Amino acid sequence: KVLSKELSGNASLRERFEREAKTISSLNHPNICALYDLGQHDGADFLVMEYLQGDTLADRLVRGALPPEQVTRVGAEIANALDRAHRQGIVHRDLKPGNIMLTKSGVKLLDFGLAKLLVSSGNSGVTMATSLATEQKPLTQEGTILGTFQYMSPEQLEGKDADARSDIFALGAILYEMATGHRAFDGSSRASLIASILDRDPTPMSVIQPLTPPSLERVVRACLAKDPDERLQTAHDVALELKWIGESSSISEPMAQRRRKRAAPWIIAGVFAAAAIAGGALYLRERQRPLAPYSFSIAPPPGTHFLRGVAVSPDATMLAFTAQSDDGSVDLWLRRVDDPTPKKLAKTNNSVDPVVFWSPDSKWIAYETIPAKLMRIRAEGGEPEPIAITVLQSGAAWGGGDTILLTQQFGMGLSRVSATGGDVTPLSKLDPARRESFHGTPKFLPDGKRYLYAVHTISEKRNEIYGASLDGGKPQFIVAADALIGYSKPYLLFVRDGAGYAQRFDPSAFRLEGAARRVVDSVVFTEPEIVALASVSTNGLLVYAPAQPATVAINLYDRSGALLQTLWKDAEVSVARLSADGKTLVVAKADVAKGANDITVVDLARGIPTRITGGLSNNDGPVLSPDGQSTAFMSDRDGMYNLYVKPLDAGAPERLLWRSEYDKWTNAWSPDGKTILAQQFVAGTKQDIWAVPLNGGEKPRPLVQSDGNDVAAVFSPDGKWVAYQSDQTGNDEVYVRGFPDGRAVRVSAASGLVPTFSPDSSEILFTTTAGDVMVVSIHGAGGVADVGIPKKLFSKPGAELLPRFTADGKILIGERQSSTPLLLTVTTAWRKDAP
Repeated sequence: KVLSKELSGNASLRERFEREAKTISSLNHPNICALYDLGQHDGADFLVMEYLQGDTLADRLVRGALPPEQVTRVGAEIANALDRAHRQGIVHRDLKPGNIMLTKSGVKLLDFGLAKLLVSSGNSGVTMATSLATEQKPLTQEGTILGTFQYMSPEQLEGKDADARSDIFALGAILYEMATGHRAFDGSSRASLIASILDRDPTPMSVIQPLTPPSLERVVRACLAKDPDERLQTAHDVALELKWIGESSSISEPMAQRRRKRAAPWIIAGVFAAAAIAGGALYLRERQRPLAPYSFSIAPPPGTHFLRGVAVSPDATMLAFTAQSDDGSVDLWLRRVDDPTPKKLAKTNNSVDPVVFWSPDSKWIAYETIPAKLMRIRAEGGEPEPIAITVLQSGAAWGGGDTILLTQQFGMGLSRVSATGGDVTPLSKLDPARRESFHGTPKFLPDGKRYLYAVHTISEKRNEIYGASLDGGKPQFIVAADALIGYSKPYLLFVRDGAGYAQRFDPSAFRLEGAARRVVDSVVFTEPEIVALASVSTNGLLVYAPAQPATVAINLYDRSGALLQTLWKDAEVSVARLSADGKTLVVAKADVAKGANDITVVDLARGIPTRITGGLSNNDGPVLSPDGQSTAFMSDRDGMYNLYVKPLDAGAPERLLWRSEYDKWTNAWSPDGKTILAQQFVAGTKQDIWAVPLNGGEKPRPLVQSDGNDVAAVFSPDGKWVAYQSDQTGNDEVYVRGFPDGRAVRVSAASGLVPTFSPDSSEILFTTTAGDVMVVSIHGAGGVADVGIPKKLFSKPGAELLPRFTADGKILIGERQSSTPLLLTVTTAWRKDAP
């Protein structure tokens, strides 16, 4: 810090500069910026100070209230720094966010240039303080205001002497701003600001952030008392209070109706919900007040990753979401908005993504399970209760009168069922003339009778959102969009081209007003199910997952695990198959803007990718023909997931003549080119493997039908064997059997995923759930395999695309190289960008 030559001639400024140096040098505390040297060069005075990396608290507060883990910690560290200064007779007098640095090592208090040395008998630090030459000369004349207005105490504004309690007032103002994102005192002019500090109390924090615990409110209020004698008297006391709040495991809740006790002493985010009784059931009304603006992110629970199911409770205090554990199980989780620790709901580990939704009174969470059941469980936990036996395709909603709307599967409109149980009955009908394939993602409006839903189309136009009522009447078209998020008074939120939009909406007339405006840059959504990973409350609490494409490297390894070559890198690659000659790579690649996959062919010699599918459909699971000239894949372009074959160079996809009411997924192409293996999803309950002849004369036949899910089938290069993955024992294991007929033999010893054969058909490669790459020998005759003992080659945990043998004996693995784990954003700040 340098005092220029011109200012060095000003005795008052030079004295202030020297005082800052001597003040800081007398302090030694981890939360106070250190001074190393004082000098003069060419007529200019300078200080050599600690170099700090980080942001000022002022810069951080531009983005809103601090995350919960920082509120009491930062406040306590500031208080500790002040306590050290006060014990040495030093008052800061200009405490403000701009003088507080947030670094990796903690808070650093800056700029004691306005500090005033105290002379007070009995102060243990007075000897050091009064020995300074400047201690008898205040920097300001009596009655002069010095400092930053928004954080100054009333006595400072009145020109009176400032003591340690003046710093405590400023600390109270800073704590208020950290917790709420709003200044404690504000005004349109200097005069109105001063009047506010002298005569008015700030708006209670619980009004801005209704879940603020009384303990924190009490501390801030005690710091901001107008009379210095009524404040907390020492910074040490403030630090102890904040430390207690941060560590407390039982804090009184801010609202009488909340009986839950948690170790969350602060407000993560302001959440306000007002509920009213409608008929015989509690239902959220439009009288809710909009929430104060804030934003923060949520990471998945340790050892899990988020799936697509997320729902905000109608009272805007809780989030329910699905998350998949490393072992593959899917559970239902509950997280209070004001508590950073989520809770896994017991006995929900057979949940199905993405169907999660709330009862209108926020007491129940409904979800889908395997086998196909619609269940409900109390938010506080307990025994899950069945609602109905049904498959759910695309979201559901719980409205007034305990009516639940849902979509059972492709090819159907909406259905309804009572939340207390009963039969599932049809509600809406598809319009074949408009090529509608299903109606999905219903969302009730606040009256509990009217609702919104999305119409999925298999035409090449955008999906559409409609409005209807349980009382009947003709559904009304509202807007063309990719997916529906919901209604937040007075806006309709929807997804278009991968971004979130808001448009003013009159729910009584199902009519949009004005123009749509983009409020969220990207939202994860899947076009096949028209499901957005997003949920919004009527009063503006939006939870969504921003799209975060990850770069996947397609690598070749040898049997020792040594990297040989990187074939290709691209974003969001989910399937990759290499041709026998090693020249062509066929991948399924996500198009984030349309929320679905397309098939891309990569000429590896030239490094040129060519997308060979398009439109709104989802195209996935490509497998190559033996000659490498065509690919078979699954697509929902006709409504259901059916099988298609397409030449790599040109031509339109040709649908295979396999008619069934269930979705299908491509697995493998036989070496003789005559048969494709595919798994079929049977009513959402299990998956079986079928052999699909390509000659048109024979009918598809079931090849593997166990009690579990049979998937990921692959032919041996000699065509004698089929290996596959099945969970028929309760765990995923690898099996092998003769083709076309033979007895199944288990290959893996503990666990096994995604098998593939060596080029000479003598070995099977597979991966364990722990990521170990295993190989096992196989031989036999008469369709009965003789399998050896699995041996570990190397370990590759966390592979994005599991290891597979290539035609020349190398091992192909897809690895995620640059990615950010999928996070959920919780925000009310989107409304500032709304029309």
